[in-house]
Amino acid sequence: MFQNLHRLSLLVVTVIFAHTANAQGLPRSVAQENFEALKSQSPFTRVLNFADTYSLRGVAVIGNEAVARLYDRNTKKTLTVTETEANRLGMTLVGVTNDPVNLEGVSVRIAFGDEEVDIHYNSAQIAPQPKPTVVYKKDSRGNPIPPAELIKNYRTMSDAQRRVYLKWRTDFNKRNPKLEHSEKRFPYVEKAINAIKSGKNPPR
Repeated sequence: MFQNLHRLSLLVVTVIFAHTANAQGLPRSVAQENFEALKSQSPFTRVLNFADTYSLRGVAVIGNEAVARLYDRNTKKTLTVTETEANRLGMTLVGVTNDPVNLEGVSVRIAFGDEEVDIHYNSAQIAPQPKPTVVYKKDSRGNPIPPAELIKNYRTMSDAQRRVYLKWRTDFNKRNPKLEHSEKRFPYVEKAINAIKSGKNPPR
């Protein structure tokens, strides 16, 4: 009988506490419907700045359907977007703007969730920037001085490795006399030193 009274007391306390919590505005337990918005628009798959993440790589018409290729700067991969169905990321192609004269005027409109964004070609893709010119210091005879990293790499070679390198350099200069006093030889020297230090034969 005592056990039954104890259980009854616990039940009354639980009911009173639940009623008091609701009356005082305390948080209720989380229900399944609270997660529906999170499922449809996950913050973990959402792109914060679409135009900064993707650039246009190409547009084509296959059959009667327009197809766009986008480049993802984060993953370094390309993906396909079509008009008929969303891809695995939920993107759909909804429009294409053509410019037969200027590629900078070509763009595609992509629907992504509840947004529509215009994606253009990357300007560097249309007009690639020239590679910066490396200016080497000259020694007293006017010959280019190797980069500091190349000199450091040479100095860390053992005596035996240096003998192999010097023999390679003599043969290389005989085969390529025009490169002997040119900065164009530095990439070949770097490859030869790295190969020798790795225990491999230097490239010819």
